[in-house]
Amino acid sequence: MKKAFWIAVIVAIPALLIIGLQDEPLNARAKAWLADAPTESRAYDCLLGLGATPDQDGCAVGAAFRRSNRLLETDPPGGSAAPLMDQPLLCRYREAGCLRRQQASPAESRALLSRHAVLRQRYLHILSLDDFAELTPATLEARFPPHSLLMAGARLQSLAVASGAEDADTLPGEIGRLRDLLARPHNLISKMTVVAMLEEKSRLAALLVQSGRMPNPLPAPLGQDERNMDEAFKAEFRLMANLFLRQLQRDNESVGLYERLWLSAGLRPRMTVNRLTPLYRHYMTQATLPPEARSSTPFSLPAPGIRSRLTNPVGNRLVAIQGPDFMPYIARLDVLDARLRLFHWLAGASNPPANPWRSRAAPPRRAATELCFDAPPTDGDRRPCLPFYKPAD
Repeated sequence: MKKAFWIAVIVAIPALLIIGLQDEPLNARAKAWLADAPTESRAYDCLLGLGATPDQDGCAVGAAFRRSNRLLETDPPGGSAAPLMDQPLLCRYREAGCLRRQQASPAESRALLSRHAVLRQRYLHILSLDDFAELTPATLEARFPPHSLLMAGARLQSLAVASGAEDADTLPGEIGRLRDLLARPHNLISKMTVVAMLEEKSRLAALLVQSGRMPNPLPAPLGQDERNMDEAFKAEFRLMANLFLRQLQRDNESVGLYERLWLSAGLRPRMTVNRLTPLYRHYMTQATLPPEARSSTPFSLPAPGIRSRLTNPVGNRLVAIQGPDFMPYIARLDVLDARLRLFHWLAGASNPPANPWRSRAAPPRRAATELCFDAPPTDGDRRPCLPFYKPAD
């Protein structure tokens, strides 16, 4: 009897170890999000080719670059947009002086627009397409599309409108196309890039309305499709999931023996990915709520179960360290929405949209240089304000 007991113990211990060290299958939500990546977008190809030479077809260059998987090896063609973005005439319309400087420099504006006419036309072409989807591979090695060149193209178009090279009445249509783009499938970076462009365009529009160059467009507040962050958060989830499912396993080959044993014994990739799904689902839900209805306390994942604590200590630790906070990105959409609502207050509308952060009607504050809604503390571009236009003395 005693001998049989010890035989059972000897057999059971390895069996329990094998079972304990096995990973669990991905849950249904994780599988769906990993499989939900878009695969084709002509607008994305055109974005990749923004920096192609003027004699090339930018969209064709971008498509060839994407199909060759070169985003995993090198940046898209065109180099840095920093020298162009540093041009004083490509300002952000935080105050009326930006517009006045552009209007006072017609020769310099024409020269700058002439030098970069191709980039401006490529920017407008991307806005004319209705199939944008973010196709950047969900891996840390992947380079990003030239979002800074896209922003530079947007600022060139703003300069064209501000300086009179383009009719100011074209600006509401451009803003409408940017809003359409905002509702397309993005990752977090591309979503925030479009938000930043709309922030600048809304400030320019406010200044042009007050200077009498265009009627007040009275834009509608952001709709649910524009505010929706599901696709952006799914893209971020795919990036994090691939880090655990593929990248850490591959990088494990180049580290020392101790680190390999540490990862092999203490990391269950699929178990770790499954733990992350409630976190991303939480932020998707928060993005659909008005600011006043959102949770005011940071989200915490439920404590791992006994099996997870025993077999996945490394994964649990990494989740605790790397769990993202997406609320600042959701707040950027709140600020953009507030700016659109302020146009109605600027026009003196009889029933203007309310302050997004207040449950009851609360008029905006009128300062010397701007009109602002009261909101949680923010700074710079992230304040819910429109600039006032003052004619030069």
